[in-house]
Amino acid sequence: MDLKSMTRSAAGYQGLAYILWGSWRIAGQASIAGEPPDDPGGTFVVDSDDEPMLLSILAGALHESYRLRLGEEDDHREPVDITIVGHEGNRINFALRG
Repeated sequence: MDLKSMTRSAAGYQGLAYILWGSWRIAGQASIAGEPPDDPGGTFVVDSDDEPMLLSILAGALHESYRLRLGEEDDHREPVDITIVGHEGNRINFALRG
């Protein structure tokens, strides 16, 4: 599946997701309202008390490459490339890259 198709299939998603960064996997809930160029992003919220610190580290490294895997880890869905555009507490805002 090409990048445009993966981005299109992510549009409207709401549910479990993982941010992948190197060997880190941060579990949370993602919401993606639409697809580029109309609505090129979404939000990612973590539930764990420990994870907001990790999100702060991620948000501070804005030029790093991040991937977002939607669904359970064993669903084997292809991750979507994202860019973090904002951060507040246990929530980050991201833009879909592509």
